[in-house]
Amino acid sequence: TVGPLLVTLLVSLWSPAAALLVINAIGVLGALSVVLSEPSRTWRSAPREAHWLGALRSPGLLALLGAFFFVGLALGSITVAGVAYADDHGREAVYGWLMAALGL
Repeated sequence: TVGPLLVTLLVSLWSPAAALLVINAIGVLGALSVVLSEPSRTWRSAPREAHWLGALRSPGLLALLGAFFFVGLALGSITVAGVAYADDHGREAVYGWLMAALGL
């Protein structure tokens, strides 16, 4: 992904606030492109009995959520450890490039 590289570029050219605004705008545009697409507007699920847990009753979804949890934990740990390592070595600016390289 180009996210970390784009954030690093925006922070170095403008400011962290500008990078945050631009990345959020890109995220909103991406979400809107999915929501407004033809398949999203026309798809309907098969009729079924309603339950307060909804899709969380599906074993497949629970397995997927568990996998996402551990992937998020691993990626979050890499992010926190990378920032701490760069900060300890006085190379805060290099961390964005490291994350960009990991995204390739």
